[in-house]
Amino acid sequence: MFRVDGGDLDSVGKMSDGLGRWNLTANAARPNPQGSFHYGKITITKTFVLANSAPVINRKQRYAVNRVSYDNPNTPPKLADYFNIPGIFTLDSIQSYPSEGPAFLSSAVVPVSLHDLVEVVFQNDEKSLQSWHLDGYDFWVVGYGFGQWTNASRKTYNLDDAPTRHTAQVYPNSWTAILVSLDNQGMWNMRSAIWERQYLGQQFYLRVFTPIRSLANEYDIPPNALLCGKAVKAG
Repeated sequence: MFRVDGGDLDSVGKMSDGLGRWNLTANAARPNPQGSFHYGKITITKTFVLANSAPVINRKQRYAVNRVSYDNPNTPPKLADYFNIPGIFTLDSIQSYPSEGPAFLSSAVVPVSLHDLVEVVFQNDEKSLQSWHLDGYDFWVVGYGFGQWTNASRKTYNLDDAPTRHTAQVYPNSWTAILVSLDNQGMWNMRSAIWERQYLGQQFYLRVFTPIRSLANEYDIPPNALLCGKAVKAG
């Protein structure tokens, strides 16, 4: 049900034109049942271009996303959000597109709405292979290319039968584009799948939110859940 059309990285670092594709002729269940929900025919709600970097902050090696290196708070962001505890995370530190300026530390959370279809472009301007993972979701890997992503890069997207993944790779000095249907409410970690980069800040949380509180969207925290940080008193 899945085929790869020669998608590899050869000895001199050149990407082939092939991308993995779903075999839509196979008679089997798949994450994107054609006709009932087709990712390529839905309007994109929001676009994020996320550039990884390796800055030095306070004389220490860190890793960052759009100049923001994640700083773990004492209270987990999900607990802070659930109990409405202020001052734990920020919703505006990571911008939608890369910008110039020094890198800085922040407990970064990116706000999005439940049922949005989000385009995420991982821009890798470094000389090493990158790997990105998103908790709570699978996503469609719709395109990749060398150099800088631009709006014109969308013309190369596979909007018919792209594969679904939880983790996507980004070649050196290249970009990878994914589409995510945000149908799972919560606070989800998007991070580098390379351990030292994740630990030193190349991550953030995606807050998938709706003001309508419903058990159909998200269960309550169990009454016997172990709390920590400022959530101990709040709970």
